[in-house]
Amino acid sequence: MASATTAQLLTLSRLLIADSNIAPLRRHPQAEESEKLVIDFMNKHGVMFPNFHHANTMYAYMYPTGSFERVTVVGKIMGLLFHIDDVYADTAESRGLMGGELQREVIDRIDRCAYAFETGVLMPYSGGLERAFQELRQEMQNQVDPAWMVRFADALRMHITYAVNPIGRGGWKSDGTVPYEKYAYLREIVSGMLLSVDLIEYMNEVCLPDYIVYYPTISRLCQTCSRIAAFGNDLFSYEKEVLREGTRFNLVAVIQANRRCSFEEAVDRAIEIVNEETRHFYKLANEIACWDDEINAMVRQYVDGMIYHMSATWGWQLRTLRYRSEQSPFIETRGLNLDNVLAQR
Repeated sequence: MASATTAQLLTLSRLLIADSNIAPLRRHPQAEESEKLVIDFMNKHGVMFPNFHHANTMYAYMYPTGSFERVTVVGKIMGLLFHIDDVYADTAESRGLMGGELQREVIDRIDRCAYAFETGVLMPYSGGLERAFQELRQEMQNQVDPAWMVRFADALRMHITYAVNPIGRGGWKSDGTVPYEKYAYLREIVSGMLLSVDLIEYMNEVCLPDYIVYYPTISRLCQTCSRIAAFGNDLFSYEKEVLREGTRFNLVAVIQANRRCSFEEAVDRAIEIVNEETRHFYKLANEIACWDDEINAMVRQYVDGMIYHMSATWGWQLRTLRYRSEQSPFIETRGLNLDNVLAQR
């Protein structure tokens, strides 16, 4: 198989989400002020980590509308999730490498974090990370419908639990292959996109009724949006996760293992999958105005929020240094200077 570091540079521009007419890019107008408050929050709880500023800019692209107060809360949540990803999930044991097993201490800490957010109560041995989740629970609980809080807390627990040990959830064979649908299911959870979609309601200051949230077309839209963002990230983060960190938990690596194909062929197929999901998203989005005017307006805002997530998948990842390197196999993320790339967009 061809090496990603020696192959001719490839482009991600064939992704449909690169088209601003399909996924228009916006940024919250108070992003910079909000990002400063998120940094203060991370420092207060002692959960700052290297290169956090490369990640801290994401949420303002995902949630470009809504109140300053709420987008800042969302930024704090994203900061904690990035902390867990970089500190606990990006390890050999977490990624199922070298035969390692996840430490019991990590499992217990993640459980304490989930409990602190679910209940607002700290378990014994809690530290700064757990206190940060407790503070967010206390800040949010009087702002939202209790039913939404239960749903979101469940999604958060599932995400942080799966994120620290995705391959440990099963599905991988000894030859390194895994069924596509198994990987896709895990990736939707581990990416954090399911709870990110829930946060659209928080930003819109609504709680969609269960019959809307679990309506088949709406559920599939959420899944499609999640896959576009998660698989898009697999492309942008390939050099960081696969080449540098050695993880197999990446769509391109999964395709290579399953198909025994070259890197270039795997990238082509990954782009095709993201584009298939993008086409399906817009097809479904035109089939959902089937309730009264009030519900239809809420659903339209919800879907618009998903489109912002899709645009951030391209626009933010193009603008952050988090996934850039001199060894990237993609033109868009090659090198550490953003000016030349952004000048062409």
